[in-house]
Amino acid sequence: LSQTLVEFYCVVNGNFSDWEQVEKEGDIRTLFYARIVPVFAPALSPVPVLYMEQTVGGQVLRAHVLIVQEAEEGILYIDSYNLVVDKKIKARNFDPYKVKSLTLKDLQGERDCRKVYVRVAPFVFFINWPSCMKIGPKT
Repeated sequence: LSQTLVEFYCVVNGNFSDWEQVEKEGDIRTLFYARIVPVFAPALSPVPVLYMEQTVGGQVLRAHVLIVQEAEEGILYIDSYNLVVDKKIKARNFDPYKVKSLTLKDLQGERDCRKVYVRVAPFVFFINWPSCMKIGPKT
């Protein structure tokens, strides 16, 4: 892996929540939890992909696979795919290592919604993460 990829995987992984804010503010907040896990999935990418799960109030809001591609030195492109999984998945219950066996057929993509990470200093990235949610009636 390049130095950019090594630093990216060190920075972009882990468990995140707003637990402290929920403790302080009580009922006006709902617990948000996110987990990001790098996983080798050879059928999807030669470099590790990221399994990302977001929950709100204990319910899975999104489960994504993020496919990382290095362009030129210091620039990474991220393609986000919805994980097509059984609706019975409960928060923090899906084994991210099941991603290893996935193929592109198991994913629904946002092909026109590429995220960009640019390394600006060691372990520091500028991020362009567009909001690509479709609003309005489905056509």
